[in-house]
Amino acid sequence: MSAAGGMVLVANPHATRHDRAALDEVARACERHMDVAVVMTRSVEHMLEVVAAARDAAAAVVAVAGGDGSAAAAAAVVAQSSTALMPVPTGSTNVFARAMGWPMRTRDVPEHVTAALDGPRRRLRLGTIALGDGPARPFLVNAGVGIDAATVDWIEAHPEVKHTFKQVAFAVAAAGPGLAALMGGPHLLVEVDGTPGVKASTVIAACGRPYVYVGQRALDLLPRADWDGVLEWLAITRPAPLSAGRHVLRALGRGGHQAGRALLGGLADDEIVVRATRPVAAQADGEALGKAEVVTLRPGPELLVVAPPQG
Repeated sequence: MSAAGGMVLVANPHATRHDRAALDEVARACERHMDVAVVMTRSVEHMLEVVAAARDAAAAVVAVAGGDGSAAAAAAVVAQSSTALMPVPTGSTNVFARAMGWPMRTRDVPEHVTAALDGPRRRLRLGTIALGDGPARPFLVNAGVGIDAATVDWIEAHPEVKHTFKQVAFAVAAAGPGLAALMGGPHLLVEVDGTPGVKASTVIAACGRPYVYVGQRALDLLPRADWDGVLEWLAITRPAPLSAGRHVLRALGRGGHQAGRALLGGLADDEIVVRATRPVAAQADGEALGKAEVVTLRPGPELLVVAPPQG
């Protein structure tokens, strides 16, 4: 384990784009700045143990080589501490790492390491999501109930499809189980900061942006989310596939959304409570969380992040 002031580089060897040779290059680049201990994890539980030990040992940085799920799990451990998170992209989409300014490919990371480690840490406010009476868990970028959650739920149940087809698999799932969830009709009640509930068929929320990437392009569904302690949300208030499709195309073009008969959105300073008439799937950062009749989203803890300078 790295001593105080050093780095622990935690790698998920089962990540979609895991490349050990490229990861070794990342480690060598980091070693020019601090002591680095590399740990290949055996499971999520093992990764959490390693990250917690690094935090308790006052490691300056925990670098996590994996996808958004691995980064989010590590963030939950080091949030509110002096240990910074450095996301190393080896997943299928790597939304958080790319949003922080890291490149999509692991082999392109080393050239940005010096500027990132020498520069100031970014201080972010995350979001949290809780299912029913369960504990709240932080999310890095987005969470949802409805179409995106049904899409993620199907993808997680078919890991071989995700590994083979990567982002194409999400498009297929969105057009299948995701659309089916949307067409199921309004069965959610969305309460924002204590306001009367609004009926909806799907709800998404974000603490940062973009919501996701489609290839090289950012899908900026909620462009006012900026890791500042305020959540932006969007609800589809009636099953209207064409309206949802236009919203996606608009987000790919210039970002944002326009409220209308089928779309309603805004900002939440305190909480978003989603109540369902039956248990519905929920997701956070592309990870299926299970089903519940009540899902609560709130602004979350602070997180220090190692990232290339912006601008």
